[in-house]
Amino acid sequence: MNTWVKYTDDFNKAYPDTEITLLSVLSKRFKEETVVQMLIAAKKIPSMENLAVKIQAEQTKLWLSAGKSPADVFALLRLNYMYEGNTLFSSPLFIAWVKYTEEYRMINFGSEFTIIGSMKKYFNMEILATMILNASKKTSTSSIAKRLETELLREWSITLQTPGQVFTSLHLPARYSLLEHPLFPLWSKYVTYFSEVEPSFKVTLLSQLRKIFGESNLSKVLVRAQKVPKTKQIATELLDEQLSVWLSQLKDPVAVYKLLRVEGAATNDANRLLYVKYVKDYVYGAE
Repeated sequence: MNTWVKYTDDFNKAYPDTEITLLSVLSKRFKEETVVQMLIAAKKIPSMENLAVKIQAEQTKLWLSAGKSPADVFALLRLNYMYEGNTLFSSPLFIAWVKYTEEYRMINFGSEFTIIGSMKKYFNMEILATMILNASKKTSTSSIAKRLETELLREWSITLQTPGQVFTSLHLPARYSLLEHPLFPLWSKYVTYFSEVEPSFKVTLLSQLRKIFGESNLSKVLVRAQKVPKTKQIATELLDEQLSVWLSQLKDPVAVYKLLRVEGAATNDANRLLYVKYVKDYVYGAE
């Protein structure tokens, strides 16, 4: 960097009428992503920090005046090629891009100019959500991952995505193992988020799962999930909620017996205990 600073100073002294900037010199010789990387590296050197900050501000100003959207700059920095190996969110280039996006949004409004709105032009929702999930597992990227997850939920809401549409965009499988899918918790969060933002739709996780599987198959899904340690709690909560729905409908205990697959179950089996509870509540409710 010192070499380029000296070159710029010497040139401007020799040709004062055609003054050039260090940024223009660097931009002619290197790709934009390389220039940004050089500036990031220079900011870590005390003697170069002020100069690097100044040049980076100049670069941001040029991009803004040229009307480069966050999506344009994302591609300019070739960040769309960094998703493999989960390296994107830990890249200094990505952090620099996030800062540019924030500055851009101060003078331009619209959901397409958000971090997520820009990134989804290069990644489908399944890939984007998986990247966020993987980043949340690392201490170094958990903070940005949390921010992006919140922005992702908001993005879906702003663009009027129903839980069903998000389920499809995440390529979640309508199989008995659904609750074990890594992206199921994210979808579940959106169902809750959607129900809070759009209360008139009266959406619940149970109602959405019932739409996907139907009542009989959903019971099988939840019974299966109860036997898996990581999904036992959510499955039990959903089964409890399902019992409440059946009680409100006064569903015949014989039908519930079949739905919970109680036949042959041990005395202390969770589903048999649920069934016993249902019958007790059903009888008391009918009195």
